[in-house]
Amino acid sequence: MKLQAFSVYDAKAEAFAQPFFEQTTGSAIRAFSDVVNEDGHAFNRHADDYTLYHIGAFNGELGRFEEQDPLSLGNALQYKETPA
Repeated sequence: MKLQAFSVYDAKAEAFAQPFFEQTTGSAIRAFSDVVNEDGHAFNRHADDYTLYHIGAFNGELGRFEEQDPLSLGNALQYKETPA
């Protein structure tokens, strides 16, 4: 099984966070969006500082990481929902 690898870049810290894994890019975007819209979370309070990146994959059959150049999936501001 191959899991996609993602990380969130913090512009103020100038660093990527610990990677996390999801089966698809869509599920990673959903997880990021959920956290971005969580009251009190840093991603919500300082959304312009955080950007989600797809950074590669982990091939569980071979036990290997498959690296790639980080691909931006969007800034947290793009995923903030406006209260209805």
